[in-house]
Amino acid sequence: MTLAQLKRDAASGKMQAELIERYGKEPAERLAGYRPIAKVNSVGIYFLNKDGKTSALDLPYASLVEYSADRTSLVIYEAGLRDLNEAELAKIAAWEKIANEPKNVERDRVAALSDGAGTYYMQKDFFAGEFEYLFHAKNGKSIVWQGDKRMVRDPAVKGDAILKYRIKFE
Repeated sequence: MTLAQLKRDAASGKMQAELIERYGKEPAERLAGYRPIAKVNSVGIYFLNKDGKTSALDLPYASLVEYSADRTSLVIYEAGLRDLNEAELAKIAAWEKIANEPKNVERDRVAALSDGAGTYYMQKDFFAGEFEYLFHAKNGKSIVWQGDKRMVRDPAVKGDAILKYRIKFE
């Protein structure tokens, strides 16, 4: 089922969800049992807890949501890791060539003695646009290191399951 169908079902007023696993562990007592839906909006679902407070289930990326066809389970994934593609590797290599030019090495050395900016703004401008996530997180994408290897955290790739729900309708 789609994220849109999940939101329609949640907004129906008949859906309840039981959190059965949170990051591989049992949920806290206040989150246990079937909970009714308090509110639904374009980015999430809000559950009514036993203590009368609400808790939010943020749903920013449809690619990380798995709503079963029989409408009995819901799994939310974290963004997964993938290898850098050829274009990303080429962009990083082009930046490293610029950063290793003698004038920029000296600029960074001097900047380390003052404000530390060095080639920061040059690098920011270089990666602006399509590859901005190679400089800082953007649209859910970011660069992460796995040991000595660069990877891209990408919401288009399912990572580990972080939340698992059992669904019922009344």
